[in-house]
Amino acid sequence: MGRGAGLAGLALAIFGGAAPAFASGGARVIDDSAVETPGICHVETWLTGSTGSNRLFQFAPACTPRALPTLELGGSFTRTWAPGTDDTLVAAAAKLNLRDETTRGWGVAVSGGIAYSADRSEIDSANINLPVTIPVGRVRFNLNASWLWSRAEGHAAFIGAQADWTLRPDLNLFAEAFARDTGRAGGQIGLRWTPGGGKIDFDLIAGRYVDGVTPTSLTAGAILRF
Repeated sequence: MGRGAGLAGLALAIFGGAAPAFASGGARVIDDSAVETPGICHVETWLTGSTGSNRLFQFAPACTPRALPTLELGGSFTRTWAPGTDDTLVAAAAKLNLRDETTRGWGVAVSGGIAYSADRSEIDSANINLPVTIPVGRVRFNLNASWLWSRAEGHAAFIGAQADWTLRPDLNLFAEAFARDTGRAGGQIGLRWTPGGGKIDFDLIAGRYVDGVTPTSLTAGAILRF
């Protein structure tokens, strides 16, 4: 599998998949168990550049209907560029919160997504993920176990963990590590700044082997809620 295709395929697995990202949000690999606030929508967008002139752009809207307060529905547009292999993916995903961390001490959800390659006119990848969230003081620990399928690599298992620290009300630091059946284990570390009001987040993230093959990556992104 080419490195550009690797980034695109992992986008679905990560961001729901993230490829619509959910409450953990943005270009983080590990998801949490929460869904967006009922009646609220958001749009996530980010750009990743990595070793070997690989780039990935993603635009991902999602909403949680008031009538279905535990269900988040989303879609995404992902464009990847790599030497000799570019691709465009259109994806859909959903996440169902099964246990609320804020009222029951820890949370669990189930999510899934499917992506279609517009350039190749075929289903590109799919996933099912089980995110678990355990809050401990100012830190939220998120654990993921997933089944992945991609046309390029077939079936694979994916596991990962994340710690998300609230440094102050408008600033979070996170670190995560993850692995799947193919490729090298990877990790990311990043900061999220949420200016007053909480309507928008800004992310800056550095990664290693995010797609299992590319040594380094740097991501800048934003999340807008409305």
